Amino acid sequence: MARKEKQNANPKDIALSLPNYLDEVEVIKSNIFILDHILKGGIELGSSIQFIAESGVGKSTLALQLAKNLCKDKRKVVFVDTEASITKEILDSTGVNEYVNDSFFYIRESTYDNVEKYLDMYINTGEISLVIIDSLAGLINKCFTDLNKGVSVTTNATLYNSRPLTIFMNKYKSLAASKKFGLILINHYRNRVDTMKGTVIKEYGSKNVKYCSDVILKLTPIKSTSINKDFKDMTNSLTEATALEIEVIKSNKTYPNTTFPLCLFYGRGISNLCNHLYALMKLEILKKKVSFYELEYEGIIIKEQGIKNLYDALVSVGFDIERCHLKKVIDYYNQLNSKEKELDI
Repeated sequence: MARKEKQNANPKDIALSLPNYLDEVEVIKSNIFILDHILKGGIELGSSIQFIAESGVGKSTLALQLAKNLCKDKRKVVFVDTEASITKEILDSTGVNEYVNDSFFYIRESTYDNVEKYLDMYINTGEISLVIIDSLAGLINKCFTDLNKGVSVTTNATLYNSRPLTIFMNKYKSLAASKKFGLILINHYRNRVDTMKGTVIKEYGSKNVKYCSDVILKLTPIKSTSINKDFKDMTNSLTEATALEIEVIKSNKTYPNTTFPLCLFYGRGISNLCNHLYALMKLEILKKKVSFYELEYEGIIIKEQGIKNLYDALVSVGFDIERCHLKKVIDYYNQLNSKEKELDI
């Protein structure tokens, strides 16, 4: 009996049977001006973004503001609170409360098993646009919470370098890419003592924690020696606000090691208006005359003493940057800390 020769498949037929990996990716705006600027338009569905900062800087406020902005745009968001730190008051102040169980879905679990169980159910619906995990540092192996087994933690390096965390991050990074949702990871610093030098090194996880994120952004208060000190001075009088800078540690979208200023109001979120005012001031469209600030808006000269009064006045009249020099503002931030600027110096 003659042997039937095996026919080779046509590469074009194989290609047609596969997903189109080169499809244009969908980007959704966070409606936080400086973040959308850094991410070149917004959050890319399928990507993972990690925010790192010390405790108390405002990471959870930022995460909830992101969730609210997407819910407002009729997107569905899953928020995993591993530290049980989100209260009803915080949901109220950030404006998230009105979207709970409609487009904002809240999970308060800390063990890998429980987080995975509930998170997978939401992802399987195919309707989720963003998953926020606040925070990676709060995730723990189930064995540590089983009182009957009496398992205790004997080393402070147990969790950050654990294999479950690596598997967890790899799984949800892969799911984000295949199911087309954005993945936001909130993370803390930890202090590690260099036994050779005796110095304290600030770390935010093992190499896998860094590799599993497409973008890593670090939030820190603006120091007096920072290039963004002028921004801090401008926003100093704003109550319940802190001037921060966001540093690009890793990114496939923009230059690493660049920093951008932002103003965060605790319990509310990042102010777009502060970034616009700072750019307009640098462009000399907003004019400072001794202690007075002056700006023309829709044919009216608005003049107030101090940035706080100007800020309040512009909020009250519904200041719309899109009607007032938006392109110039964007161009200003495009030049801020760019490589081209460094080459010109």
